[in-house]
Amino acid sequence: MEDYEPERWPTLRERLCSDGFSFPQYHIKSSHLRRIHRATVSGRLEKLDYLLFTRSDINERDKKERTALHLACATGQLDMVSLLVSRNCELNLYDRECRTPLIKAVQLRQEACATILLKNGANPNIMDFYGRTAVHYAVYNEDTSMIEKLLFYGTDIEECSKV
Repeated sequence: MEDYEPERWPTLRERLCSDGFSFPQYHIKSSHLRRIHRATVSGRLEKLDYLLFTRSDINERDKKERTALHLACATGQLDMVSLLVSRNCELNLYDRECRTPLIKAVQLRQEACATILLKNGANPNIMDFYGRTAVHYAVYNEDTSMIEKLLFYGTDIEECSKV
């Protein structure tokens, strides 16, 4: 009996990571970016505004299928997110991993960016390549504030992962 150790149950984070849930930061290479993406990543608000004024495609995608909104949300640039949203960019476009800007914002803990998207009608129920919605990533991050916000904006908690 002295050598008995109770069975250790894996934590939620351990269970999710063992199921392919871990995720890296966005890897951003300059060679993958177009002008609108470079302006966004470098935080050049005036340049982005000029590009949009001269009719650059607000929803143009880089080599990884990301829009400027994906990059602004992933890097937590509120001014960029606000400008892009005010110019009526598409809020629910997918990147190569079928992740929307909302999913990227939640995944990378950019709550203020996620809030802007939700207030402007981003769909919180879209699933990524792995069958996960934004709320799955908020749970993974143990971000109760974000979970509450997602629920307030209509997240379907009955939606299950494909995995």
